[in-house]
Parts: sequence; structure tokens; C-alpha cells
Amino acid sequence: MSTHTKGVRMFGLYMTRITTANYGTYLFHLCVLNLLVTLFITALLKTPGYIAIFVISALLLSLEEWAMILAGMRTSTMLVYGKPVGAVLDSLVKGTAEGPGLCVPALLGADLIYRGQIAAGVVVPCVILFLWSLYWAFRERKALDKLGPGESPIMNRRWMNKPGSIFFVAYVDLIVGVIICWLLPPEQKYHVTLFVVMFFVVLQVFFLLHTHYGIRRIERYDPETKTYTPARKILSRRSFLYDSIFEMALLNTPAYLIAYGLGLIGLPGAG
Repeated sequence: MSTHTKGVRMFGLYMTRITTANYGTYLFHLCVLNLLVTLFITALLKTPGYIAIFVISALLLSLEEWAMILAGMRTSTMLVYGKPVGAVLDSLVKGTAEGPGLCVPALLGADLIYRGQIAAGVVVPCVILFLWSLYWAFRERKALDKLGPGESPIMNRRWMNKPGSIFFVAYVDLIVGVIICWLLPPEQKYHVTLFVVMFFVVLQVFFLLHTHYGIRRIERYDPETKTYTPARKILSRRSFLYDSIFEMALLNTPAYLIAYGLGLIGLPGAG
């Protein structure tokens, strides 16, 4: 009798990054770029909300990345300027690159749309994410193409359908939904909804470029053959959509809510 019939998953879905030992250096560059963009937007719009969401999103996502390593949900090998880093610094670099890299443009989009500048609110954050994602994807692709004979890419995998993690995501999303729907005042409710929508929009730019350059994909793991294979297109699209809404947009919204609760994010004035 098969050993995989008593409540054990028959296959696994993984979000897989295809990379090289240099990718930690590229992420460090993005951390610096995130800080510069955040400071520029803060100086331009004269509001501390962007610095607040930069710090909070970086800390929350770093903790999430670290927890996934400890739980065995994600495998990762990172070098920064050729030096291997441990799990804590690995998570901190990822969190500071990806958290503010998505949250700050999403908040900018929400602010601009709230002011009535709808075209700018959609286009400007998407342009920021396009350039941000293009740098990452292009550098990764170039490094992968330079791998010599006998060299293999590094496969960093995140287990998407681990039962415990799905319940955790569901609980967080439920809490976020309750806060947005019932606890926030109407105008703030509208603003945070814009943030969630813009987070989803800019994330599509990110996924589009990374899948186009072949550095990110959805894989299926077969425990019988112990092999990973790229998922079919329809399953990949559904997985990216799930990840965009539930494991990214809603799961990063606590950064907004914490900043709001601390009085660091307010409603932008009409323009």
C-alpha cells in the first residue's frame, strides 16, 4: 500500500526562484534603491507615511521569511558580495527588498488615486515596479546565462500548499478583512482598499517580468518520483493569482494597518 494515502499530501506546489549565488547582492542593491525612492517620495509629498510603511513592511516580511525557513517551508542559499549569509540576514535582505519595494509604490498609488489623480496613481507605481523588477530580472537572467559547464542554478523554493501555512494565511486575511470592513472609518476604509488593489496591480508587473525572464515559476513536487516539474500554464496562473491576493496583498496589509494604528499614515489632502 502506498505510504502517501493517510492524510499526507500527494503533491506539493512551490513558488520557485531560479537564481545564482549573486542574487543576494542584487537584492541588497534593491534595498538601497527602496530607501532612496522612499526618501524622495517623502520629501516630495511631505508625509512620514512612506518611511513608516518602509520600516514596518521590511520588519514584518523579514520575520515572515525567517519563520518560513525555520518551518522548513522555504529553502534558501544567499551570498552578498560573494560572502554567505545566515538565515537572519538572508531574511532581512529579502524582507527589506520585497516589502518596501511593493508596499511603498502601492501606498503612493493609493494616495494619488484618493486625491483624484487616477491616471498618475496607476501609471507612476507601475513604472516604479517595472524598473525595479526589470533590474532584478535582468541581472538574474544575465548571471544565469553566464553559468559555465558543471555549474547549476540555485533553486529557492517556497512551499505554497503546506496545510499549517494555509491556515495561518487564512487567519491573517480574516483579521485584515474584519478590520477593513468593520473597524476602520469610511474614508480610511476606502484608502486601505486602494492600497490593497494597487498592491495587487504592481505585483502583476513584478510577476510578469520575472516569469518572462524565466527566473520565477510555479513547480509541482511529486513525492513518488521525488522530482520538481514546472506546473502547467493554467495552474501557474491560478497559483500566481492566489499568491497575489491572499499571500501577498492581504498578508502585507498589516504593515499599513500598524502604521495607521500608530498614527503614521493619514488620509492625503485633496489635490
